[in-house]
Amino acid sequence: MRAIDIINLLNQWAPSYLIDEWDNTGFQIGDLDKEVKKVLISLDLSREVFEKAVEEGAQMIITHHPIIFKPLKAIRKGNYKEGLIYDIIKADMVVYNAHTNLDLTIGGVNDALAHLLEIKNIQPLKVVYEEPLYKLVVFVPNSHAELIRQVLGDAGAGWIGNYSHCTYNVEGVGTFLPQENTNPFIGEAGRLEKVDETRIETIVKEKDLKEVVNKMIKAHPYEEVA
Repeated sequence: MRAIDIINLLNQWAPSYLIDEWDNTGFQIGDLDKEVKKVLISLDLSREVFEKAVEEGAQMIITHHPIIFKPLKAIRKGNYKEGLIYDIIKADMVVYNAHTNLDLTIGGVNDALAHLLEIKNIQPLKVVYEEPLYKLVVFVPNSHAELIRQVLGDAGAGWIGNYSHCTYNVEGVGTFLPQENTNPFIGEAGRLEKVDETRIETIVKEKDLKEVVNKMIKAHPYEEVA
């Protein structure tokens, strides 16, 4: 597995939009395309941690706190932090950290601490981020309603809390008149058609919208999806 593949998986759990503005979190050192067979995980990246990673044959180090927090003016051999970064680069190792985003994400550090302390009625002190949601509505012949619901849910639509594949459905009659040079799934050009259809409504996160719409259109039987 490449380093970028591991980072993408971590970003799904602790997304970058949760990173506080003062923080410096994410990919910090190395080659994103490097093949990784062993990862060392630590709270901080110290000289001892680096030497342990070398000893264990790890190609990647993942930490909670960033080793590069403020801009560096130079990377010099011998200086403690700069020298450590120098040696990490020389060892062709990848370094990634997840800090405030891991603190805030669902199931992250804050949730884990609250669980260990057996805190009840947990509420955030402030809203850090509210992900935009879109309402998606599509009309589909009844024969394909179940397929489209499944495709939408599998693509990431319909998440409400810990529930996935949430939709609202209403059956009715759709009408359309195919024009010349069309190839309708039902009916023929020049003739008004009435079709038993299902109106499917769901919600989609902004980050998933493009993929959800593309997969829905690909699976939909109609030449023109409405």
